[in-house]
This record gives sequence, C-alpha cells and structure tokens, in this order.
Amino acid sequence: LAAAPFQLGAVPVLSKIATCHCGTVRLTISGKPSKRVLCHCKDCRSWLGGPHLPALYFRKSQVKITGEVVSVTKSTEELVHRTSCGKCYGHILCDLQLIGAYAICAGLLEEDFYADEHHCYPERLMDFDDDLPKLKDFPLDLGGSGELILDDTRRTSQIRAESGNVDASCYCGSVKIRITGPPSHATLCHCECCRKWTG
Repeated sequence: LAAAPFQLGAVPVLSKIATCHCGTVRLTISGKPSKRVLCHCKDCRSWLGGPHLPALYFRKSQVKITGEVVSVTKSTEELVHRTSCGKCYGHILCDLQLIGAYAICAGLLEEDFYADEHHCYPERLMDFDDDLPKLKDFPLDLGGSGELILDDTRRTSQIRAESGNVDASCYCGSVKIRITGPPSHATLCHCECCRKWTG
C-alpha cells in the first residue's frame, strides 16, 4: 500500500493571514492546502518541542512571507529547511525542497485543523485511534518509501512505564537537558500564545 502523492493541482483563490507569536512574521496564503499532516519524526519533534508537528502543505507560489525570518538547519545539504521568526523564534514553516512546497505550522492559522495522514508513525510519542493512513516514513515524493503500516501496537503505555533519567536536546543539539524522575503532570495546551510560538 502507498499513500496518495502530493498534488500540485489548481486551487481556488482564497486568502488568509497567519502571524508568528510576536507578529513580526506575516504569511499571506492563497488557496487551500494540498495536504494536512501530523509528522511524528524526531527532527520535527525536536524542532517544535512537541509530540508531533501538525502542518498544512501549500505550494510556494501560494505563500507570501514578510518580516524577519531565520533558517534553522543542521546542514546545508538537508532537503527540509525550517524557518522561525528572527525576533521571537516562533516556528513558522518547513521548506520542502523536493516538492517546491511549504509545510506551514498549523497553529499559526486561526482555523480548525484536521489531518489527512500521519508521517513517521513508528516514531510517535502518542497513539492515535483514527482511520487515517499511517506512514512508516514519508510519501514517495518527499523521499520516503510511501509504505503504510498496519501494526497498531500501542506505545504510550511503554513510554509511561519507563523510569529514570531522560536526556533531551534541541533540534541542532546545542542545548541539552537532563530530566530526573517522572513529570508532575503532562498536558497539551491549545491557547493562542502556545500555538503561535510552537506552531
């Protein structure tokens, strides 16, 4: 089985505005997204600082970017370049070099989000009980295998059962954190402030 490829078809002319946490970066987006995904890969998680990256795919021609931005990459050879605000460092988008598209962080848009598929599902930190396609890695057009996984082995219980020290780091590895003991509580915050900063 393989996931449906990314389509660069015609889109209706609609326009929406998205801004980062501080408002310095402004995106003007025309048309509708061609794909909506939840990516569970380690790179997306370490860049975002969350359990997964909710993103909407738009052609580059659909997006106008204004304001000071910085590119965050591990190396110049990477096919995905991540963009943050140059002032508040809020997460903005991923530049998907292979398909000429942007994956815009869904939290920047003031609209309901729903996903079409999961990417890198075996790397997940949370289980999802839905009927969406769950890819082993990425679609073929993004350099992945396009392979869907059918194994719904649950991971959440395994993660909760782990104890001891936890080592974490940021996307580039410059900042490292060691956490001792279990958290007092865990939550997913949906407030506008968190959505605009984390994306």
